[in-house]
Amino acid sequence: MTLAKFHTFRDLVFFGALLSAVGAASCSSDGGAAPGGAGFVTKEPRYGLVTVVHTGDTPTTYVSTVNTLDFTSIDLAEAPEFSGIAEAAASAGKVFVSSGEAPTLSRFSLSDRGEWKNEGTLSFASYMSDSFELENNVFVTADKAYLPFSVASRIVWDPAKLKITGTQAGSPDLPRAKSNLSLRVGYEHAIRGNNVFQPFFWSDDSTNVIGPTSEIVVYDTSTDETIKVLEAPCPMLTIVTEDDTGNVYFSNSAYGVPQRLLSDSAPATSLARIKAGETDLDTDFTVRFTDLTGGHEASTFLYGSNGKGFMAVYDTDLSTITPTADQDTIATDPHQTIWTLDLATQAAAPVRGLPAFGGQPNVFTIDGRTFVLLPSSDYGSTSIYELLSDGSAVQRATATGWVYQMFKIR
Repeated sequence: MTLAKFHTFRDLVFFGALLSAVGAASCSSDGGAAPGGAGFVTKEPRYGLVTVVHTGDTPTTYVSTVNTLDFTSIDLAEAPEFSGIAEAAASAGKVFVSSGEAPTLSRFSLSDRGEWKNEGTLSFASYMSDSFELENNVFVTADKAYLPFSVASRIVWDPAKLKITGTQAGSPDLPRAKSNLSLRVGYEHAIRGNNVFQPFFWSDDSTNVIGPTSEIVVYDTSTDETIKVLEAPCPMLTIVTEDDTGNVYFSNSAYGVPQRLLSDSAPATSLARIKAGETDLDTDFTVRFTDLTGGHEASTFLYGSNGKGFMAVYDTDLSTITPTADQDTIATDPHQTIWTLDLATQAAAPVRGLPAFGGQPNVFTIDGRTFVLLPSSDYGSTSIYELLSDGSAVQRATATGWVYQMFKIR
């Protein structure tokens, strides 16, 4: 698979979704789900991993489940198979999978033996004609969620009843265009109490030009109303993460970097924060990544534990970039390394035991353990490492295909 052929991947990473919505999300020939019935119990822990495998230009998605984080391999033969690149998420012990060809999603329950049971499908065709990125969806409670549509508006729906309950218009204080650039929604968000923090940014249609600022919309889940719109002096804010004390951090994805590496006049990558208990930007904290890394641009800051986060740092000493390189080449060139960032001291350092890599990394902290998923340059395989408290990493598994999601189901 090449990025030139798989153009939707490029668009997707630009928007931070890490998934492209292509192809129909349908179960394999055996239905991908057991009928349930006697013995369909759901007591043991269960974790999900989502993998896309390409056969030529044809992608297929597998949603694997394991009952321990001490796995050493991913068995795709036992995983439900979905055509195209499907997206999955977990809420209230259920697994939701969105279609890549239509604006629908299906809900599944999962037994301790790994059996899948399809519990129904919900269509959003009244509000959108194309498939959507499930990562944009906000699961608030077991019976309430928000799905963006028309960029800034929200569909309010009930995951328990698989029913749409209303809509909420986007805030009039959020510009839909700025300096000939269009508004884009960041794919991640944070929920803290009754508040949702959702970033937006601006770019041209090809995302070759990114605006120097972003917006963060704060809205209330009890009223569905927007509380405020904050302007942040950072480009392409789309990655969102929250620490143990309730501080929320915002950063750019991998495709916020190429412009800066090609031109000093492009906006510098940076990290912003909203402090715990507040709904305004912490202007004393907003920093450029280059100030933390000794001059290197960075992306994808994600919190781990114990006051430390992780980021992908672009080491130009390892790079083969030329002034005429395109953005896809820069984003996949294997010159990134994972660094830790101590949030109290702002001291940053490379993680020991991780190789340089290209592409978009993913970091997930589950049950107090932090894992980093590093794709190969062609996204044909993924190396899965666990990041340890001493600042080092140990490899846990190597998987076929691109493993781009890891989550706890129950």
